[in-house]
Amino acid sequence: MSSRIIDNPNIHFYQFVYGAGVIFLIIAAAFIMLTFTTFYLKSTFNQYEKMFSRVLYSPLSFFDVTPSGQVMNRFSKDIDEVEVSLHFTVDLTCRLSVQILSSILLKSLAAPYFPISILPVIIIFLAIMKFSSYGLQLTKRIENVTKSPLLSHVATSIQGLSTSRHTRQKKPF
Repeated sequence: MSSRIIDNPNIHFYQFVYGAGVIFLIIAAAFIMLTFTTFYLKSTFNQYEKMFSRVLYSPLSFFDVTPSGQVMNRFSKDIDEVEVSLHFTVDLTCRLSVQILSSILLKSLAAPYFPISILPVIIIFLAIMKFSSYGLQLTKRIENVTKSPLLSHVATSIQGLSTSRHTRQKKPF
């Protein structure tokens, strides 16, 4: 019996299985990529459409109280979150969840008492997540509030640009 793999009588079967596995992985990756892209394009369009219709049909008192920079910030920040951040986060979460669950499943098959030992770790993780979520929400809220005056100032400056050009008052600004 030869130790070379090329001399194995089932080499064609192994090559076929390996090739089919590679082709399956390529097709699965393309399908996942297409599904994610379609999902995120639809979600971005739906969110933008809902936000725009709510702003369009809001009462005039809303525009008296709310600075235009805050409205612009809301549109730019939320759309950016859906287009960029959410896509990356969901993709990474799905991949890591599958890896973690398959790892736990395989370890549970090898050592039946493993799920019992991991239970305290899951409880501690959930407690830390619950404790830190309030701080994360507060940080996001502060970030949005601090961005609003800057965008409001830029919008007001752009709106007054035609007046300053008309009155030839470019130097003071």
